[in-house]
Amino acid sequence: MTDTLKRIGHLKVPSVEMSTAQLNWAYRRHITLHLKSFNQSFQAGYIATDHFSLISINTCPIFNNLHDPIISILQKFISTLPNPNQQDGRLTLLKNQNSQYILSFQFCSLNELNRILFQEALEKYPIFSGILVTSPKKQWIIGNPYSEQKIENLIFRFTPQAFIQNHPEQSLYIYKKICSLTTQLKSKKILDLYCGFGITSLLLASQGHFVTGIEYNSDAIRFAKENSKL
Repeated sequence: MTDTLKRIGHLKVPSVEMSTAQLNWAYRRHITLHLKSFNQSFQAGYIATDHFSLISINTCPIFNNLHDPIISILQKFISTLPNPNQQDGRLTLLKNQNSQYILSFQFCSLNELNRILFQEALEKYPIFSGILVTSPKKQWIIGNPYSEQKIENLIFRFTPQAFIQNHPEQSLYIYKKICSLTTQLKSKKILDLYCGFGITSLLLASQGHFVTGIEYNSDAIRFAKENSKL
């Protein structure tokens, strides 16, 4: 790409500063798994290259280390959920600041599911801190679905329903880089597009900028407003 820009476009391409990550395994803050119907219940995993088959997993090296049983525990739990209509679903697993996990389920319908099963799972598996179960018509919130992140003395709270950069080390580098670039701006007005739940917006505001955040996700907007008051 760089060669093409120089040779064909006759453009000057500045060198890009590279920042290598020290965390290469078990670094991801969250993963999203597909839930497929299996033996009148569910099985979790990733979709294969045929875009249909499920690759069932018991660990994910870029998410959890080999001694962390979270995905095995998850598979055990979802195998107890009734699924007579053989519906599929999605599940996002998010780490919190206390080495626990937040589960966010998405189903087409909750008619065949029972809220009590999720409440019992929270009591049975202390590794779960909170569970969200949603469908187009209903939502169950069980336990504490929030994770917290501290950056530059600012605290940010969010759930799996809002997007967050996945690599803790590299995302921190990105935030600091953005803040360093804006210190040279003459204008103090900044438009933060796709601001999410407000990390860059609030970091820039703490530097004295007047920041307007633009976001579509209603949950992220709500978290951004809450985070501005922490």
